[in-house]
Amino acid sequence: MVCGNSRQIENIQKREDVMYKNYRPAHSDFLIHWTGRDIDKKDPDWINESSSITSKKVTQLYLSRLKYILKFSLWMTKDKKSEFLSIGPDTIKRPYPARTCFTELKLSEVRSHAAEYGRLGIGFKRFFLFDRLGGPMIYYQNKRRGNWFFPPYFGESAEYRPYDYFACFLKPMVKERKDPSNITMVYSFYDESEWRIIYSQQIEGRLSKLNRSDVISKFRKPNDIEDKDFKEYIQKNDIKPEYLIPVKDRWLSMIIFPSLAVKVEAERNEEIRNLLEEIKPRKSSNTFYDKPAPWERHSKLIELDIDACRNF
Repeated sequence: MVCGNSRQIENIQKREDVMYKNYRPAHSDFLIHWTGRDIDKKDPDWINESSSITSKKVTQLYLSRLKYILKFSLWMTKDKKSEFLSIGPDTIKRPYPARTCFTELKLSEVRSHAAEYGRLGIGFKRFFLFDRLGGPMIYYQNKRRGNWFFPPYFGESAEYRPYDYFACFLKPMVKERKDPSNITMVYSFYDESEWRIIYSQQIEGRLSKLNRSDVISKFRKPNDIEDKDFKEYIQKNDIKPEYLIPVKDRWLSMIIFPSLAVKVEAERNEEIRNLLEEIKPRKSSNTFYDKPAPWERHSKLIELDIDACRNF
């Protein structure tokens, strides 16, 4: 005989099984890192054209950027203004680690975002961020004192301590405007659906005490790379990386090219093709996996140009 509680549990499990089979995610499984804002300074009016066009020089610069990302890493940098948060009349100090940012935008919405941050998108499945302790941002209203993360709700005498790294995942919903009277309900930052990976020497020390070498091993320091071209490439850039995140990982899933020209040139660039084959090698064995994750190691990247994203 099945008791009432057991029957209820069984019915709940059946309902959950049905929900799981019919599950349709509300969020994208792809998180995109955007780069190239510095490159697009040479071609600032592209966003006003019907198609994204890159000159020969800009095309070559983007090819170099893609090559160095695939070969070495994503850069982790610091924003000089990111050490403090303003919420209403309060200013809160927070930790100051290096970071790399990603967005969860639908592909059809990426064009305006690319105009702000650059047209080259490198996409990953979200497990890439989970493996590096990354997570989504928590957004708040800039001018309102009404959030459990801020005074007075966390206590009049409470202070943010240097190791409260959750504060690095706080972000205002709206970008500060030069004209304070220009009030808008367009949530410019909130609409980006940003995710973030952070890292610092202090974080590394804490991870070391917790025996989390699995996480530490996923970050590198620029000085660890003994490549003359890469060192020269770093020196040419105004912003220098604090840390690097290698992308040779099964969760690398997508490249969004700045233009059709960059896509075609990348397709015929032997070095880029070899790097992609190294990261995602062709499956050579007859082994059949019963779970999705092992297949990711051999799944070729989705490659499309930014104009094609309008169709998704």
